[in-house]
Amino acid sequence: MDMQELVALVKQLSDRVTDLEEELGIMAEQIDALQDSMEEMAEDFFGDDEEDVYDIECPECQETIAVDAGILDEGFVNCPGCDATIEFQFGCDCEECEGNCNG
Repeated sequence: MDMQELVALVKQLSDRVTDLEEELGIMAEQIDALQDSMEEMAEDFFGDDEEDVYDIECPECQETIAVDAGILDEGFVNCPGCDATIEFQFGCDCEECEGNCNG
């Protein structure tokens, strides 16, 4: 192989690497767009993923339990550590009853 053939081969390889880099850039943009679309679809499907979670302590065994708003709405939860029933009681914030009504 003479010097001209070697230079031509290096030029071909260089051109091919440049083409691959361009294609890789296009693919990276497409992947980013797909990821954004998937995140939007997941948020639409699963809803808000920032649901409030509260840590409560079992009065019987002192185990910390994570509960969400749905469990709080039920009014109670059974402790996974000791099976004690933990009831939730919420006062109101109206001024007439000073927090003692159910409204």
